[in-house]
Amino acid sequence: VLEPRAPDQRNAVHPHVQTLAGHDREIDHRPLSYSEPAPVRRRRSRVAALELAVRPHPKAKHLRKRGLTPVALFGRDGTVAPLSGDTQAIRLALGKPDEHGRIALRVDGRDTSALVKKVDYDVLALKLVHVTLREVADDDTVRIEVPVVVTGHAEDAEAKGVELLAGVGHVTVEGRAGDLPDHVEIDASALHVGEHLEAADIELPAGVDLVSPSGQTVATVVVIEEPDLRTPVEKGEDLPANPGESEPGESHVSDMHAVGNRDSGVQS
Repeated sequence: VLEPRAPDQRNAVHPHVQTLAGHDREIDHRPLSYSEPAPVRRRRSRVAALELAVRPHPKAKHLRKRGLTPVALFGRDGTVAPLSGDTQAIRLALGKPDEHGRIALRVDGRDTSALVKKVDYDVLALKLVHVTLREVADDDTVRIEVPVVVTGHAEDAEAKGVELLAGVGHVTVEGRAGDLPDHVEIDASALHVGEHLEAADIELPAGVDLVSPSGQTVATVVVIEEPDLRTPVEKGEDLPANPGESEPGESHVSDMHAVGNRDSGVQS
């Protein structure tokens, strides 16, 4: 008796997996299993120190043609060093500062750190033009602007016509460079309609002081009134009279007389 041949498991296709006709790629339609471990979110790797060197050419346009961007580094002694670095490396370093907003530098073999003072972009060509840095140490007292992040969501903002609005986007703080945060947060979940949070309500790290006016509004919950788009007829209002039409009983003799005198050069 011939036994039925078992199907070849090597070419078997899972019932939830479909193969596209004419393609080798398969589409998996199996539902996700809650027993499977969730994917691990990896932390962003810290960027290595940005290499800067003395500008090989004084003209900036010659540097940009070679893939370099001019950098001005204000030293701790008050001097300004004209440097340059690889444009792509500078872009990467600007996007990944440390937790205090500083960028690690290596200038001619010397390791240091700096805060970003100014970044100049060509908005039309979308190119990095110039970067200005300020050298700092952990014990230096500096004053910088940090972004304000509003967290939480007020329950009153769930109602129709009520919104949670953010105020100032940055505040100025002062403290040791090693204590400065790269941003500050403020919780707005307890706000009600008509209430607001001020800059003085922001909790700052120890040793960091607020320089911005303490009364600046950071977040508020307000009622947004929708504009009435109905026409006057739909509102039942009376239409205004045409300015060119005269009321019953009025006469334009005086106006016509004034026009005739003006045309003839005679003053009335």
